[in-house]
Amino acid sequence: MQNKLVSIIILLLFSLTCIAQQNIVFPYFNKTFWGDTMNILGPVAKPITDGYAIFGTYGTTVTSYVYMRKIDEYGNTLWVKNLDSELDGDIGAIEWGGQAFVSEDDYIYLTYSKNISDGNLKDIQLLKIDLEGNLVWKKTYGSTHNEFARHLIPTSDGGFMLAGEQWNDTPGPGRMYFTKLDNYGDLQWDATHIHNWGKAFSIQQTWWDDGY
Repeated sequence: MQNKLVSIIILLLFSLTCIAQQNIVFPYFNKTFWGDTMNILGPVAKPITDGYAIFGTYGTTVTSYVYMRKIDEYGNTLWVKNLDSELDGDIGAIEWGGQAFVSEDDYIYLTYSKNISDGNLKDIQLLKIDLEGNLVWKKTYGSTHNEFARHLIPTSDGGFMLAGEQWNDTPGPGRMYFTKLDNYGDLQWDATHIHNWGKAFSIQQTWWDDGY
């Protein structure tokens, strides 16, 4: 009798859960965002507390930009802000969602590359911004080579890890490039691997030994 009562209770709880799930309304949308005079791509979209944060790049005839678009849960644009720009230069593409993440305390971290020193070499940029697109800090990492970050992850010590590619300004093979940062975005170490057309597209931390 006791087993039968337990079975009935479990079945009742399962039924109530199913009914509750059927009554949940998930907003969905299919939107097209048009620029006035240029094509604006948004390959990165991150869910945030009150909608979505979209990131991408676009360019005019003289300037390249990194932008953030905030939309509500129904896809309506709330605002668009330029986060960075480069006059007569080139901002490296924001290609996919691995170049940004939202932290547990609702800050957004975004990485891309930008021509900095002499207008030719690309250096990695890392932005910390709040949900309203306000810049908290911005860091630059580079050398006498080109660097491009394709993946950004938080690490168990509160810092960050970047994975990407480093290559010379002259034609030749590239290298896998990794950068370890502290929680303020300051460089702790960097390293290159596979010096024969090596490119890193993703990185994960190994929980059992805090390696990568």
